[in-house]
This record gives sequence, C-alpha cells and structure tokens, in this order.
Amino acid sequence: MIDPIMITTAFLQYSGSGPMRHEESLLEAGLRQRGIPVRFYTIKRIHRRQLPLDADTFIAGDMDAMHTAMRQLDITVPEPDDYPASLRAFLHRRVWTSTLGEIEQALDTGSAPPTFIKPGTVRTRV
Repeated sequence: MIDPIMITTAFLQYSGSGPMRHEESLLEAGLRQRGIPVRFYTIKRIHRRQLPLDADTFIAGDMDAMHTAMRQLDITVPEPDDYPASLRAFLHRRVWTSTLGEIEQALDTGSAPPTFIKPGTVRTRV
C-alpha cells in the first residue's frame, strides 16, 4: 500500500479584498473538512519567499504564484502546453508556431486570413 500524502498545511492565494471566488471557497471547504489547516497568502508574500513550503504543504494559486512556489521548492517549471495534441480535434482552428515577423509580413502582403495570435512563451518573474 502506498502511504497517503500527509498535508500539514494548505496555502490558498487570496487578495484579501472582496468575496473569494467560488472555486477557492470549495477548495477551502474541502481542505477544512479533511482537517487540513488553511492559511491565505498574497502574491507579494510568495514572491518574497515568506511561506514555509515543503513536501507536506499544499499550495493553490494562479500561474505566477505556482511557478514561484515551484522555484522555491526547486521543482523545474514545465514548458507550457496550451494546446495538447490530445485536444487539437476540439479546437476547431488551425494552430501552428511562427514568428511575429512572419505574421506581420503575411498580413502586410494580404496573404493571411484573419488570424488569432497568441505568444508561444510567457516571461515570468524570476
């Protein structure tokens, strides 16, 4: 039998103003129901490495917060996979990698149909 994960503390990102979003409320309730202490944090606290993160800690937050937590825990931040091959059939659009220069040239010459452009990589804080 595999040992269950022993979560000692859960950290949930919350700005502290306004109502908590529905998903975070459900997560908080589920964690508390399991007897796991929940502490809230702001993005500023995670950037300042003020959270005592370790293997027994659960953390939830936006992508910036999660990448910061992974770096603090010495976990390699994975490359984004926004359009996994298994879901391509459901996109109902063609997806390809290009450069901004190539797209600009195609638009300038009129050889490109209306195109949705999304950056392939995102720069995050280090």
